[in-house]
Amino acid sequence: MKQQQQQQQEEEEEEEDKKKKKKKKKKKKKKKKKKKKKKKKKKKIASERRRDATVRSFLDSTVCDSIDQSTKLNAGN
Repeated sequence: MKQQQQQQQEEEEEEEDKKKKKKKKKKKKKKKKKKKKKKKKKKKIASERRRDATVRSFLDSTVCDSIDQSTKLNAGN
């Protein structure tokens, strides 16, 4: 009788361990997914900033060129 109870208790403990491991694995996977999503968002923001900076510098140079041309035209008149 004692052996049977001990065996049953061991089986229950094993089941609990399996459940805990499964829960821990699921939590770890969720955390990893969240981290990956956050990293992707940061990359997207950085990419947008670079693109904005490129456009801004292009516009600045275009505006400067047009101002230079207009001053040359005005100076020529």
